[in-house]
Amino acid sequence: MPADSSAGQMAPEFASDEDLLDRLSSRPHEVVYLVGSAVTAPSRAGEPGVPRVDGVIELIRGEYQRASELQRFEAALTKEPDNRYQAAFRHLLRTRDQDVANAVIRRAVLAARRPSPRFPAPPAVIHDHEVCRALEDDVEGWHLPPAADALGQVLARTGADAAAGADVELRPAGGDQRAPGRRPRLRDRAPR
Repeated sequence: MPADSSAGQMAPEFASDEDLLDRLSSRPHEVVYLVGSAVTAPSRAGEPGVPRVDGVIELIRGEYQRASELQRFEAALTKEPDNRYQAAFRHLLRTRDQDVANAVIRRAVLAARRPSPRFPAPPAVIHDHEVCRALEDDVEGWHLPPAADALGQVLARTGADAAAGADVELRPAGGDQRAPGRRPRLRDRAPR
């Protein structure tokens, strides 16, 4: 990287499209598909699925009980009308902790559950990673909206390695809380 004399740091140097294509095609790589949260959202009202932005904001709002807490939360959302989701998580992380934010994400993902023989009544809240793993592996208990089902079919045709690497992002525009395209994951984390 060339030096950036104004900041005393290295400035990033970007390769050309041709260089990138050469690098990616020179040997096999695992393929990961990153798609938006709409893939796991309910396609119809009343259907299971990971809530959309307003639904996740409601889950976060539920963490605040006192009127003063709710007023501060609403003020944080009002300050950023175009980034309400991010503002809600920022406020949650300032006023609670990472574990609470992670629990919100797990509750959001649990909204995609349906009864199964192994879990006739899915838990409302999960704190145990073994239960998370058991729920993840209970494929019959996940409702797949048409978009997630279609993505799973495409990935199944591309081969097991590519299908195993599929991620569905739970929030718009960045962050690191994700769920696999074939079924949501419960162990993933909210933004830090």
